[in-house]
Amino acid sequence: MKSFVGFYNAVEYYFEEAPRVLQRSAPTEMRQLRCVVDLLTIGDDVTRFLNDLEPALRQSVLTDLRTSSGVPIRAFDTLADPQQELARWLYEIRCAVVHSKKTRKGCPTPTFEPYSATSKVLRHVVPVIRWLAVLCIEKDYALRTAT
Repeated sequence: MKSFVGFYNAVEYYFEEAPRVLQRSAPTEMRQLRCVVDLLTIGDDVTRFLNDLEPALRQSVLTDLRTSSGVPIRAFDTLADPQQELARWLYEIRCAVVHSKKTRKGCPTPTFEPYSATSKVLRHVVPVIRWLAVLCIEKDYALRTAT
């Protein structure tokens, strides 16, 4: 969980910058994350990255994630727009990691209990968020040295 949050924080660093660079409105965190993904990747990049994952990791991404609350996080949908789907998938995982509410508006919600056996599934997510965090760091360097 700590690794996921740490890499997510590197991505979050660009939540205001990415919409500005892309000249888009992004009033929600989900739309900001989508802008970051769009700024850093094209759909083929996401698809290629996922296809290059070792088989066990790739299978984890393509399988619903079990959470401590029993409410699964829907698997990465390879038939959807890869950039939009990456943003959706990571955001849902982020919410399950960060928020500990058992319910939201009366409905059960996905959550990960820290240090639980179920939270170990995040080990399979870390390479994906790490990849995006590295792209953020590289983009930040490129933008700063271009001026």
